[in-house]
Amino acid sequence: MIAGLDHVQVAAPPGGENAARAFYAELLGLPEIVKPERLRARGGVWFQCGDHQLHVGVEEPFAPARKAHPALAVPRTAELAVLAERLQAAGRPVAWDGPRIYTEDPFGNRLELLAPHAEVVVRALAEDERPWAALPALRLYQRHGFRLTALRPGALDAARARKPQIPAAGHAGIPIRDELELERGL
Repeated sequence: MIAGLDHVQVAAPPGGENAARAFYAELLGLPEIVKPERLRARGGVWFQCGDHQLHVGVEEPFAPARKAHPALAVPRTAELAVLAERLQAAGRPVAWDGPRIYTEDPFGNRLELLAPHAEVVVRALAEDERPWAALPALRLYQRHGFRLTALRPGALDAARARKPQIPAAGHAGIPIRDELELERGL
């Protein structure tokens, strides 16, 4: 069975390694990683991209990918804006589409850079929002960059003693028993 994504590869023409380093390492800030010795003769260059890798492989004859593309995640919208400015200053095209930008590498391969779908604003829930707000909240928070930092088993029993209106079940009838603590870096 498939367990996840290991790497993504984009193509470059022969001799494009230095241009790939200038774009992916210097401009985007991806650290270069050493290719295995047995693969070095093929050319190309590899980069670390979070928990995954982005490989720039040599292809002959070369044709850039104009539609198929990797999508690289940026932690926050503000960082995406800074990256867009850096790309434009380097003469790279930048097209905004909501919380994402499209650009291309030096070889014409399309790239998508995206931030979380929206900045999160915490406010009190209005009564007329309660019926639709029963969506899976954990998924919503995780999509916006929050990480689980603590689990307090049974904590809702004590909270319910102080605030009896806390429901006994949440989305899809799942019992609410434990307290989760989530954090997102600023």
